[in-house]
Amino acid sequence: MQVEGHLQHSNWHDELKHWRMEHPAGRGCDFLNRYESDLDLVRGMGLGAFRFSLEWGRIEPEPGRFDDEALAHYQRIIDACHARGIEPILTLWHFSYPRWIDRELPGGWTNPEIVEIFGRFARKAGERLRGVKWWITQNEPNAFVLNTWLFAAYPPAPAPLLQAGRCPAVAANVVAAHQVAYDILKAQDRSRMISANVFHFQPRGLGWPNTLEFFARLESFDYISIDYYFAHLPWEWPYLAFQWAWPVHPPGIADSVLAYWRRFRKPVLIGENGLCQHGDRPRRDGWTRDRYLVHHVHHLERAAQAGADLVGYMHWSLLDNWEFGSYTPRFGLYQVDFTRPDLPRTPTAAVEAYQEIAGEGYAAAPLLARFGVRR
Repeated sequence: MQVEGHLQHSNWHDELKHWRMEHPAGRGCDFLNRYESDLDLVRGMGLGAFRFSLEWGRIEPEPGRFDDEALAHYQRIIDACHARGIEPILTLWHFSYPRWIDRELPGGWTNPEIVEIFGRFARKAGERLRGVKWWITQNEPNAFVLNTWLFAAYPPAPAPLLQAGRCPAVAANVVAAHQVAYDILKAQDRSRMISANVFHFQPRGLGWPNTLEFFARLESFDYISIDYYFAHLPWEWPYLAFQWAWPVHPPGIADSVLAYWRRFRKPVLIGENGLCQHGDRPRRDGWTRDRYLVHHVHHLERAAQAGADLVGYMHWSLLDNWEFGSYTPRFGLYQVDFTRPDLPRTPTAAVEAYQEIAGEGYAAAPLLARFGVRR
């Protein structure tokens, strides 16, 4: 959704008229039509994997009616990845879903029937899409529950806190939906590697529930996939509402990977990790995207040396994109000029750094020295 644009069948499409949004989504990055050239950028950096998501509403625009052309489109993206030597990592559901769920299913995600509906979608995707080993059932389900039903940052919750009592029911349905999807996808092909991708939240000092415990609630997963952005120290919490002010703590990525590895003894994938800027402005704290990338990859190497089975690292994101209501937060390795009809992609300095990292497996000594990393 954030890069594809053209959201006619998404629940977010209805909200564009009255939700608290700075910018309409419009074409997004138009990845829908430009995936070939964007995958060339991935290959140009020497990267061996690419994570992308299905737009559920595009595939199932009406209850139980699946669009064959939409499924064929995503198969073409998978095939384009393989043609470039890129391993596709496929996410079934990345926050947005068909708008008919809120319109026609009483209670939407609070309704237990959503579990069967999600399973139906997973079954169709698993039947039709071939050449995918690595599957993610849900993106940041913990963030979805909190941002929708507690903080009202995502549709369709009407106002903050008014629906907080529904969080437990939604969380239970989300967990059950993952399990159903896992069982269906695994029954179709036992060689698939399947997980959920969870926003890493491990607040320190107050004993709050964290994502280690969230994974413990899932019955089945073949690997751990987490999004790591910062360490969640108590004094960092006031900054959570401003992505460009998220504090940077590279050592925490190694600590997090090791914590999951030691708890579950399953391979760990970094599903997302990245730095946000406010538009084109430099970060006030002095961090740049290339420096951020090198420091985090260095600490991932430390985790691997300590014994963690680290299977991959996905940087968020390839392109500047529509960050759920705004084009102001910028995460892209490639900048996108959304004011121009051709949406040009311009490489940041992080592209060259990523190329060096991809060539070495981890950041080489000269690159570490350039950014002040001490081994």
